[in-house]
Parts: sequence; C-alpha cells; structure tokens
Amino acid sequence: TSVTGVQTCALPISSLMRRLSPNWQTYVSLGRSFETPTLNEVAYRSNSGTVTGWNTSLQAATATHREWGTKYSCMDESARSSCQVDLAIFDVSTNNEIAVQTNSGGRATYQNVGHTHRQGLELSHVWRPLPAWQWKAAATWTRANYEDPFSSTSRSEEHTSELQSPMYL
Repeated sequence: TSVTGVQTCALPISSLMRRLSPNWQTYVSLGRSFETPTLNEVAYRSNSGTVTGWNTSLQAATATHREWGTKYSCMDESARSSCQVDLAIFDVSTNNEIAVQTNSGGRATYQNVGHTHRQGLELSHVWRPLPAWQWKAAATWTRANYEDPFSSTSRSEEHTSELQSPMYL
C-alpha cells in the first residue's frame, strides 16, 4: 500500500527440501518480493518540464516467485575431486512492473505497466578436479513477457517511435 509516500508489503517465503540420497536433494519454494521505484524512476513527472516534482504516482512492483530445483553432488575420495550439478525451474508473476513511459532529450519518465510473467530454467555445474582447481559453467533460459498492453514513446529530433505491447521483455 502507499500512504503519503511510504510503501509497505508483507513478504512471506516458504521452501521445502527433501534429501533423496546422501548426494541428491530436491526442493520447492514459494515467495513474494517487493521492489520500490528507484531515484531515477521517480526523478521526473514529465519530459516537457511543464509538470515538475517527483513522480509520486509510481507504485512498488510486487511479485510472486515459484521455483523447483534439484542438486546433485559427486565426490571421488581417492582422487579428491568433486562436482555439483544444480537445476532450477522458475516462474515469476509481477504486478505494477515499472517501464519507460517517455524518453526525450535524455530525460526518461516511468510508469507502472501492469503484469509481467517470467519463466525459465537454470543449469549450473562446478567441477573440482583437484582441491586448488575448479571449473564452473552455467546457463539460463528465460521467457519473459508483458501481460498488459501499454505504450512507451521515444522522441528525438531525428525520429519518433512508439512501442505497443504485449511483447517479450
């Protein structure tokens, strides 16, 4: 909620982990997040300069996060090497996402644009062939899109363009 510029939010988080074997575990988690507008996002109410002061109409973005993952560790005691593989699948739904409303002359104003949805998969691997050496690799695939339509305009002396959503982030 917003009360005279103060924004508050309850942020519950819950997770459950199950050990499937001494080296393998799986987990699920559910949580909420809260992201207040940055100083840059509230710095201007308009690009034209006709309306001055802070952009107090921006609300904090709130999100619900869901994740399932698994972790596997392998250890070779004789060679003193080890490895770990992590896999996570995530889903994030955001309300009041903040995006550019207008960008003109180096000055940007921002707006709340409604709902966004992100889904993805993360995979990482750590290998330690010897205690003093390690190799890390990671990859992430993400699909992100705006769920609600909005307009965002960029203006310069050379061109004027308008972007309509829904679109991918």
